[in-house]
Amino acid sequence: LFMSPDLSTLRKIPWNKEPTAQIICDLKYGTGEASEIAPRQVLINIIKLLKEENLKLLTQFHLENLPSGIEKQAKENLGMIKKEAQEIYIDISNEEE
Repeated sequence: LFMSPDLSTLRKIPWNKEPTAQIICDLKYGTGEASEIAPRQVLINIIKLLKEENLKLLTQFHLENLPSGIEKQAKENLGMIKKEAQEIYIDISNEEE
């Protein structure tokens, strides 16, 4: 197994003094095939199944294991994420059938 970085998820970490980034990786076998039990792949498979049924997933995620001393920044980021999630929910709920 190896971790394959998804460059579309590359983000700057705002609480670090020196420029630092985070990236989400997919877990893959040596053949390049995605691991079917990796959490991100499970979510991708669920979204595909929902799409086949003409359904959409509405969810919210959070970061865990944040470094100590960044509670204020984390709360500010959470407020921004909640606002963006609310806007996405409004956009989806206003779609025509």
